[in-house]
Amino acid sequence: MKMFLSRALMMLVLAVTLSACSDQRELIHLNGATMGTYYSIKLIKQEGLPSADELQAEIDRRLELVNDQMSTYRKHSELSQFNQHRSSEPFPVSADTAKVVKEALRLSKMTDGALDVTVGPIVNLWSFGPEARPERTPTDAELLSAAKKSALST
Repeated sequence: MKMFLSRALMMLVLAVTLSACSDQRELIHLNGATMGTYYSIKLIKQEGLPSADELQAEIDRRLELVNDQMSTYRKHSELSQFNQHRSSEPFPVSADTAKVVKEALRLSKMTDGALDVTVGPIVNLWSFGPEARPERTPTDAELLSAAKKSALST
């Protein structure tokens, strides 16, 4: 009986010890809207991490910066300005935009052109882009003309 009580006490101490070590981590859930869609981020609160409000503000700031640099829906974004650039002179862009374009070109090469960053004229023709167009099926001539403006023609 003494051995049974000793084992029972040891099991009780072990159970209390393990329950004291239970995972009491706080989950932070951040969400917002940007670029015509929504985002949701879940993370475990850690010591040294900024507050949820500070994280939310920084995420929103960074997404707004990306939108200002690379949106085809904003006429004054770097990407929109680049797309309107008709000179043969170099067009300066931010390091972020240059990095994204470089990666897109790498992926395009890796996928044998499945990723085509020059497909904008075709996207617009089908009424999926930023340019307002009537919703109708493009003619073969319109598609051919748009394809000539993209890498699909090469």
